[in-house]
Amino acid sequence: MDGLEQIVRQSLTDFVAWVSRTGWYGREREAVSLYVMGFLVKQCKPGTILSDPTQIGIEVAVPQLPGARRKKLVTKDVVIWNRPGMTCWSEDRLSTNHPLCIMEWKRGEDSIAARRDIDWLRAYSTTVEGLLGFSVVLGLGPDGPRLRCVCVNAGKIAKEWLIL
Repeated sequence: MDGLEQIVRQSLTDFVAWVSRTGWYGREREAVSLYVMGFLVKQCKPGTILSDPTQIGIEVAVPQLPGARRKKLVTKDVVIWNRPGMTCWSEDRLSTNHPLCIMEWKRGEDSIAARRDIDWLRAYSTTVEGLLGFSVVLGLGPDGPRLRCVCVNAGKIAKEWLIL
């Protein structure tokens, strides 16, 4: 997964540099779309873990964690799948496929919602072997953009993973 961590780190770094240089401003969904289409897709290279843009999904379903009063599926901001064109759906049309990576975004300096995302990613990464989770918080204040990203893997949190 080191290759995927490097891909996410580089694409987020390039995204923040561009936002800083251009003064771009937008909401969470616009930031996610810009990040994926302008920066993450550029990291796709044949023969790597992210070989094709169709491995990337925006606002797509993944199987939910088990538990009472939970929906069967949950939608995540950015998902990276193992193979091009993959979804959570099996050949039998059951939601059984899990992604390589899930990124949850929040727009603002810090939020309780980001902490909930981290808790969910932590729990999910203990049930899905090898899953990388990222909680991204993007602040767009008068002093320029600020980004904090926490990486979650196997239930462990790297709190200072990326701060820009």
